Amino acid sequence: VRMPRYFLNATGEKLLQGTKVCLAKEDPSQGTWAQFRLKEVAARYDDMLSVEFSEQEGMLSRLWLLLGNHLWLFTALSISLSCFVTSGVSFLWQNTVENVWGLGNGSTVTLFITSTGISGLV
Repeated sequence: VRMPRYFLNATGEKLLQGTKVCLAKEDPSQGTWAQFRLKEVAARYDDMLSVEFSEQEGMLSRLWLLLGNHLWLFTALSISLSCFVTSGVSFLWQNTVENVWGLGNGSTVTLFITSTGISGLV
C-alpha cells in the first residue's frame, strides 16, 4: 500500500523485542527512523497441501495437525451441523405426519422426499 507523505516513525516506547512504531505524516529527514528485518513465520499454502507423515508419528500428532487447519475444521463442523438439522427435521416430519395426519410410513417418506425435493428446486 502506498501512502504519499506518510512514514513509519519510531515512538521510542520500548517493547519486548524492539521499539514501537507508528504511521506518521512528517518530514522523513527529521526524527528517529526504524529499520526492519522481516522473517517468514508461516508456511506457504503449497507446503500445507503436501504434508507427508512418517511411520513414527502417532495418531495424536496427526489429529492435532488436522484440527489446526481452520478451513478443514469449520467445513467439518458445518457439514455435521447440516446433517444434525436435517435428521431433526426428518424426525419431526415423521412423527407429525404419522401421529397428527394418520398416514402410514410409506406415505410419510414419500411426502418428505417430495417436499424437500420441491423446496430444494425453489
